Amino acid sequence: MHRKLLRLLARGAHHNPSPIPVRDIMKTDPTTVTPQTSTLEAMQIMREQEVGCLPVVEDGRLAGIITQGDLIDVTTHLLQKFLRDDSEPVAGD
Repeated sequence: MHRKLLRLLARGAHHNPSPIPVRDIMKTDPTTVTPQTSTLEAMQIMREQEVGCLPVVEDGRLAGIITQGDLIDVTTHLLQKFLRDDSEPVAGD
């Protein structure tokens, strides 16, 4: 989606005083995930499709959205926990 906006700007859309409607830059058939999709799979989909977010759909309805920022937060938390657990002495050492 970022690329579409950049292309519009490159074609001079920024000189047009009227606002650009979302429909001109939105993705009409986005890849979706379900609430049961693993975070690792969501990250892989985002990387492969070069998108920054994925709609989360359940029973044909939008349930939410998962973003790169959400995944970075989870990854950061897990890494901090791993590093903290790894630095604690093991009983019997």
